[in-house]
Amino acid sequence: MKKRLLLLPALLLLIGCKGPQGPAGPSGNAGSPGTGVQTYSMSFMEGSLPFSSYTGTLMETADAANPTTSSATGFINFSPANSSATRFLMRWPIKGFIPINATVVAASVQLVTSSTSPGTAKVVGVHQMFVDPSTLWTTAVTWDQLYPGVNWSGLNAGPATFTAGNDYTATPMSTITIGPTQASGTRLGWPLSTSLVQTWINPALSNNGVVFTSEAEGTGESAGSITFGNPASAVAFQPVLVVQYTIP
Repeated sequence: MKKRLLLLPALLLLIGCKGPQGPAGPSGNAGSPGTGVQTYSMSFMEGSLPFSSYTGTLMETADAANPTTSSATGFINFSPANSSATRFLMRWPIKGFIPINATVVAASVQLVTSSTSPGTAKVVGVHQMFVDPSTLWTTAVTWDQLYPGVNWSGLNAGPATFTAGNDYTATPMSTITIGPTQASGTRLGWPLSTSLVQTWINPALSNNGVVFTSEAEGTGESAGSITFGNPASAVAFQPVLVVQYTIP
C-alpha cells in the first residue's frame, strides 16, 4: 500500500509535465520552376490606342458594281452575282510600337457591326493581302486599281481586277458566321496569322494589310449586307487590332 502511494505522485508529475516543442518536419518537394516568359498585349485603335495620338488606320471598300470608286467604310454586300460583290481592306501601321525582337504569339481584328441585314447566315473571312513594296494599296484603292494608274495586275502578275489567289490568299486566316438576326453594335473578332503580323513589326518588310470578304462570294448566295464601324466612327464602333507578344 505504501509503495503504491509513492508511485502516484511520480505518475502525476509525468502526466502534468509538457516538454519543449520538437523541430519542424521536413518540407515538401520544391515546385517546378516557371518559364519566366511574360506575354504583353498592345491594342491599336485610331485616335485612342495605344495612345490618343495614334493615327494611320486605313479601311476602304472596293465595289465590283462601281469599279472605279471607293469609300472609307467596312461594307460587305452579299449578292448572288459577283458583279455586285464588295470587299473591304484594312491596314494598321504598327512598326515602332512593338519591339523588333518581339515574337508575336497571338493577334486578332475586332470589328463592330453598325448595320446588319444579312438575310440568312453568312460567312465573312479575313485574308492576307499579297505584298509588292512598289504597289501597296492606298485610300484611292478601287475594284480595278490599287491606286490611280496602277492595276491589280501589279500584285502576283494576276488579272487587272481584284482577284482571290492573285491579290490576296484564297484561303482565309479565319472566318465568322454572321447570323440572320445579328444585332448592330456587336463586337466580333477574327484571329490573324501570327507570322503575318510578325512581318508588320519588321522595319525591313512592307505591310499591305488584310481584306474581308464574303466566303460565298459569286456562288449564288442570297442577298444581304453588313456594315462595320470604321476608324472615324464613335469609339464604341471603331475597329481594333490586338497583338500579343513576348520579348526574349
